[in-house]
Parts: sequence; C-alpha cells; structure tokens
Amino acid sequence: MCVQAPASEYLDPCLWSTRQTMVTLAAGQNLTGQSIQAAGGAFVRVRLQDAQKRLKASLGSGKSAPMLIGIWTPAGIFLPLTMMAEDEDGRNYQVLVPWDSNLRLAVSGGALQLEDEKRVPVPSAGAALEVRRNAQDARQKTLVFHVK
Repeated sequence: MCVQAPASEYLDPCLWSTRQTMVTLAAGQNLTGQSIQAAGGAFVRVRLQDAQKRLKASLGSGKSAPMLIGIWTPAGIFLPLTMMAEDEDGRNYQVLVPWDSNLRLAVSGGALQLEDEKRVPVPSAGAALEVRRNAQDARQKTLVFHVK
C-alpha cells in the first residue's frame, strides 16, 4: 500500500521502503487492521540561479530548454525535483528523501550550460552528485547551480 502526504515530511513507502505491504481486495471488499508506517525525511533543495535570465529568454524564444534535476532512489526510480518557487533571479526546487541515505542527484542544463556553486561547468551530458541529509544537521544546505 502506498501513502502520499503532499507537502509533508513523510516519505511514500512505495518509493523509499524495502518492505512494502501488498493487499489484494475483491470489488467492494473492505479491509481493516492494516497499518502503514511512513518514515520521516528531509528535503534536498536546489537553487537554479539565473541572474542573466537565460532560462526565460530561451523559453520565450520558442526553443526548448528542458532542465533535468532529480534524485535516483536506491531502487533505481528517478524522482524529479518539484519547482517550489520562481523569482526574478531563478528557481527553487526540492524533493523529500530519507535521512542518512547516500543518494545521487542528477543535474543537466539541457540546451543551457550550468555551473555548480564553485563555478565549475556541469558537463553538457549532465552530472551526478552524491547527496546525503544527516539527521544531526540542524540546517540543510541548498545546492546552488548557475545558468551560464
């Protein structure tokens, strides 16, 4: 059984749990007594800094500039980050992940060139970065990429 609690800090066990509860019901059948545990998680946040407005300019010109920003789960499922906000200078994305898990963040600028926060270019084919959200870290750092 899958449980989703949008905008909460509870993980969908169908995406993150290695132990899933399977239930088969006939049409009209009810079931009681089943419990589902949804573990808590932390957000991986990404800021796409676009000070030169290249993302909006390329989209406005009719050219497609698909961005690929997502997390690979241990089961090999790709979860794209959700855009949470857009402002004058860029966009904010996030995805909920388990605490204390080593995960891979995939980033590609599509038709646009990206740089990481140290201004190192992201390869045109994209990059995969190791990310981990530790429960003991009070403040989780936002990863920043710049549209060049």
